[in-house]
Amino acid sequence: MKRFAFELTLLTWSVLACHVAIAAAPVRIVCLGDSVTKAVRKGVEPHETFCALLQQQLSGADRPVEVVNAGIGGNTTEDGLKRFQADVLDHKPQVVVIMFGLNDSWIDAGKSESRLTVHEYRANLDTMLELLIGHEIKAVLMTPNPALAPTYGPERNATLRPYVEVVRSLARHHELPLVDVYQHFAELAQEREINSLFTDDMHPNPAGQQQLAVLLEPVLKRQLDATHD
Repeated sequence: MKRFAFELTLLTWSVLACHVAIAAAPVRIVCLGDSVTKAVRKGVEPHETFCALLQQQLSGADRPVEVVNAGIGGNTTEDGLKRFQADVLDHKPQVVVIMFGLNDSWIDAGKSESRLTVHEYRANLDTMLELLIGHEIKAVLMTPNPALAPTYGPERNATLRPYVEVVRSLARHHELPLVDVYQHFAELAQEREINSLFTDDMHPNPAGQQQLAVLLEPVLKRQLDATHD
């Protein structure tokens, strides 16, 4: 009888431990993008990136959250698509945030056309979204941020704008959450001097990272809540 009671106790603790392990398993978010997503650079430490801030803000005792920063400087959507399996799907995320455009639209010195055409950019993003839909992973789209004077002239954003419109269009088409970073900073520029939010008129500094985190947090919270309904 004592042996039976002991074995029953062991079984009970084993079941409880299993439930605790399941409850403690983190929800995973992958942020895929370029240097703006990577964020770490001179003036921005790892703990100051919007990915790190979101992990801290979204995590709770009942639902730990891991935010995987899959940003690589200089990447276009073509590069992101090539590493999509290893850097996104292999992490088995519940939510994926995608932010590209600055490098896709960039016109290299001596060239007259962007690195990727608007059509190529849209096709690459659409392929990523179809992969996520096929794996039943929630997606969030972000528009790229604008480039600022005095480093960049108005022609830089004129080149970028069609790529911004592609992201907005895809969000509508797939009925996905959109974090319109471009619009947010454009609106801020009407009210304040926003160069103070950037390290080099292109990449958000710690204050700019906080702006991105504030924009993303409620959107991601809704996505995470939906995964537990």
